[in-house]
Amino acid sequence: MTGELPVVRSASAAPSAGPAARADRAAPPCAGLLVSLMAACLVAFAALSYYVLAHGAGAVDNPVLHEAVRQRGELLDAFMARVSQLSELPLSVLCALAAAGLARQRRSWRPLVLVVAAGVLAVLVASAAKDLTDRSRPPSALWGVPEDGYCYPSRHVVVGTAVLLMLAFVWTERVASRRARTTVWAGTAAVCGLVGYSRIHLAVHWPTDIAAGLFLGASLMLLVLLAATLLAAAAGPPVTAATPAARHRDVDPGLPPPGG
Repeated sequence: MTGELPVVRSASAAPSAGPAARADRAAPPCAGLLVSLMAACLVAFAALSYYVLAHGAGAVDNPVLHEAVRQRGELLDAFMARVSQLSELPLSVLCALAAAGLARQRRSWRPLVLVVAAGVLAVLVASAAKDLTDRSRPPSALWGVPEDGYCYPSRHVVVGTAVLLMLAFVWTERVASRRARTTVWAGTAAVCGLVGYSRIHLAVHWPTDIAAGLFLGASLMLLVLLAATLLAAAAGPPVTAATPAARHRDVDPGLPPPGG
């Protein structure tokens, strides 16, 4: 027999999946970074909670709240009332619909599951935290819209922050342009800030309620993302698209069989 020996390839020298396949699989976020960011948000939330519950935070809350009330006007009040009205359930539904669009485009349930999980967890944790802290709202004579219940932290802000940040993440994780990613994240931060300010402007929350909601909402989003990352890592790496014959023989699929 005069046939040449086949070229044997190691696993590290396997053919690459190509640009399209590589783009279709987004790199998972670093678990260590997620833990660090989540810990920072939780520490900030805990420190702020201690300050609010132990000392009242009136030195910070009263001047800021009264300045916001002083800026009221008919058009601005109507705008802020509409922002507040849309900032919990309607905003969550809109984010879920956007995530469903991404899921359909990418043929993966992951974007929708992450956004919905962040929203559900935020509602549950924020509701429990409000009942545990039982902090009273500002005087009802200042309210721009009717409200009830306790106020710390702001559930509107916790839920809005969690779902908006998660939507921004799943939207930008496969975007190559740094400018586009920066624009999406800056817009997300602006909307979160607007939701929070609307609640202060309407005097249904103290400013520290809003700050606590931002920290807690961000930490819950990171918790969901961390859980998803760890589950994906436990499931193992994706299977590469090699030819069945090549996987079976571990040889170059482009060469003829030996002995020809």
